[in-house]
Amino acid sequence: MSQPGNPPEAAGLQAGEAALQVDRCLRAFEEDITEQNLPTDQLAIGQAAERIAEMTGLVLSEDHRSGPRKALDRAILQIRHIR
Repeated sequence: MSQPGNPPEAAGLQAGEAALQVDRCLRAFEEDITEQNLPTDQLAIGQAAERIAEMTGLVLSEDHRSGPRKALDRAILQIRHIR
């Protein structure tokens, strides 16, 4: 099986086999893993995090960073994810 971030071909899977795995996983989420479902397509990351916290009973701590510091942290994260 491929590692996160690695293409399926790295694990010896062909594109068609990888697509079957995706289909199998999506079916499992629709049929087998039905306890809670959170559609996130229309949510910003912060909104999704808040909703997950609500669903799990967690309290999120306040973000005390300034606007420029948040922007810097976001830029650093984006740079780290360049391949």
